[in-house]
Amino acid sequence: MHIALRPHQSICAVFGARVAQLPAWMCERPTGEKIDISNNWAIQLAGSRLDDEWAHSLRDTKVTLPVFRMKGRGPYEQVVGWTQCEYDDSGWKQVYALRGNALSADDASILLRATLPPGAKSIAGPLPVTGEYAVWVNGRLQVKSLGPHAKDEDIALSPLPEATGNVLAIETYAHHAAAGLTEPIKVTCGPAPIARLRSWKDLGFGYYSGRVLYRKSVRISGNPDRVWLDLGGVQHYVEVYINGTLVDTLLWPPYELEITEYVVPGENEIALVVSNSIANRFAWDVWGTRGSARAEPSGILGPAFLQIQR
Repeated sequence: MHIALRPHQSICAVFGARVAQLPAWMCERPTGEKIDISNNWAIQLAGSRLDDEWAHSLRDTKVTLPVFRMKGRGPYEQVVGWTQCEYDDSGWKQVYALRGNALSADDASILLRATLPPGAKSIAGPLPVTGEYAVWVNGRLQVKSLGPHAKDEDIALSPLPEATGNVLAIETYAHHAAAGLTEPIKVTCGPAPIARLRSWKDLGFGYYSGRVLYRKSVRISGNPDRVWLDLGGVQHYVEVYINGTLVDTLLWPPYELEITEYVVPGENEIALVVSNSIANRFAWDVWGTRGSARAEPSGILGPAFLQIQR
């Protein structure tokens, strides 16, 4: 017997009297039409949703935004354009909003910047800031407060010009105490369109550890003999739903499976729940000796396609 494996591929070999009855797709992929499905997905960060249930749809979710770029500003210092998306903050200190890391007692005014998660709809109030503060999104002033927790209501975000890459900017000032964030910002998120499959880091939330829902509709004409789904690169685990039915959970390469019996002529919904590891949290929440302080690539990296045999 000869078995050829591709790099990083794993299989489960079963020996016994019923080996001949194993389905052919375990050994052979179909040939024929190839449909690229790497473009035009909708994604949604699940937050704590899906932790206790198996589902292929989500209502609005709440996620935390823990990682910021921070700079202290002296009383006479001018920082031009820092609330804008295109501002270069690579020289600012990266902080995480836990255990006082995003607080400073050395400067009168603290400036903080972060990229909002995809699909951001509102920011939970009251904001966990000290002293006076002002909040901008993409350079537009959202709210200004003259005291801590003066605004208890959520900050609603009008439809943002882009699904990803929107920048949250916060200035906070305290007269006689530390200024900054006391804990992560909480953001309500809905689904957001992405033009092409990319890593979570490239989509602006490389710090995130948890689940993300991917959804896409694909049209299949006629009644094909076999349909094969190939997701390409995945980091790290994915639950595959076709038309609302959980087909399988893929834990290692190759991230491929046959979906013939689950598709129908016409429109078909593909829903994928992707989970990464906790390493991305430990890239910023480096408490004690946990973690490597390095985020791992996460998400569906593709290229993804359907192979259809007629």
